Amino acid sequence: MSNFYGSNLNECNEISMVTSPFFTDRVFESREELMQWVQNTTFSLCYIIVTRRSKAKENGVVSCVTLICDCEYKFKESSKKSGTKKTNCKFRLVGSYVKQYDGWTLRVICDQHNHPPAQHMKGHAYARRLKENEKKLLVDLTSKNITPRDILSTLKEQDENNVSTLKTIYNAWKKLRSSQNVDVTYKTNKYDLPFVQIVGMTSTNKTFSIAFAFIINENEENYNWTFTCLKLTLDECMYPRLIVTDRELALMNVCQQVFPDATRLLCRWHITKNIKKHCRQSIKSQNEWDSFRAMWTVLVESPTWILYTENYRKLQSMLSEYPVVYVQHQLLDELLSSYDVYARVFTDGIDELRNSLCFSQSPVPAKHWMVMPMIGALIANKFGVIFNYLTKRGDLTFFPLWRGPKHFQYHHAITIAHVYDNHNVMVQLEGDYPMPTISAYWIRHRAPSTAGWQTMDMSRLEFYKQLKPCNLKTPVITIEDYC
Repeated sequence: MSNFYGSNLNECNEISMVTSPFFTDRVFESREELMQWVQNTTFSLCYIIVTRRSKAKENGVVSCVTLICDCEYKFKESSKKSGTKKTNCKFRLVGSYVKQYDGWTLRVICDQHNHPPAQHMKGHAYARRLKENEKKLLVDLTSKNITPRDILSTLKEQDENNVSTLKTIYNAWKKLRSSQNVDVTYKTNKYDLPFVQIVGMTSTNKTFSIAFAFIINENEENYNWTFTCLKLTLDECMYPRLIVTDRELALMNVCQQVFPDATRLLCRWHITKNIKKHCRQSIKSQNEWDSFRAMWTVLVESPTWILYTENYRKLQSMLSEYPVVYVQHQLLDELLSSYDVYARVFTDGIDELRNSLCFSQSPVPAKHWMVMPMIGALIANKFGVIFNYLTKRGDLTFFPLWRGPKHFQYHHAITIAHVYDNHNVMVQLEGDYPMPTISAYWIRHRAPSTAGWQTMDMSRLEFYKQLKPCNLKTPVITIEDYC
């Protein structure tokens, strides 16, 4: 039994008073923030805490997590003489998402350990693990031929609590993913045929040739033959985990079919080339274009994740004067930042949405126009607004999916009307206008804390339902020029 604001009767039949370092009435904004606070607290006490189990709702969002000591499990007796660090420790904390607070709280089940704290944290394999940002830094430093000893020194300078050893760095080196680059060219061979060159890359950023092939033309059938032969050759070897190509759709599709478990990336050189081709027409000034290219280079060559985030924000600020580009990038950033979550919301339509947001040419073909209603959900989420979309086929209202009204000081509403079957324009709805039907995305996938949106505008939503088309008079709508 436990009381969040009082003492806890733990499983060890001991009383843990509110003076416990783990007792807190703090409401954490996210599970990651709660986990970080617990890890920092236990690390200062020379203990290691791990996750025993996490409980997710039907939509896949984790709502409860149980934290235990790494010595919890009971040692099983056997005939073999072997040691173990398992002591059946009863230490246990439970983190839960509380709808009332719209955040995470921590409950102490048992804050007592049945073993002394570690004298040296280096003895804990879990404590020696590299964090995600440290792994990325290790890869960057390795590509610059920095020695393992210097890499370790850099990691310890950035985090004074880092207890990794030189062996940790060498082990991480071995686990660095192998990658393969694929290039197609046919302009430099006497047979005048497409020439496929497959190049491998080691964990130390060194390249080596793997295979060559002449193909009749660049279609999926020929690429499929090439990569199937490669796969047969690698039958008893490790398959590639990362494949880098240019944006050759036939080649990309075959890579996905033949090596489905491999991560697929686009070549940075080709990305930069496409930026020059498609963005130059939007940035007319030569000085602004030079500044943009310089900032892009700084972003790409960011040595750490922290610097990358900072440089990305600077680039966003630089592009803020280009409204369409800025909004497009903001929506793409929103989509990619929670891609797995949005994949459950939009299902098969997420690829179409991503391609639409990535398209930058002008004029925009019809297939890359505003993809509704998915764009509506993104706009409401990213900018924290009530988004109304008016069409002849039916009107929709979008509320933010995961943040309630109390998260925003002002509750802005914007309205887009689809007119003449080929234009989306902003319109101004005045007064307490009837609010259109709520989008099915919000009804199915919203967080419990967002119910306030519907409650706040219930009368206007009901008013809209009562309206009948035969009783409606043609409204006079002033369409303002926002171009």
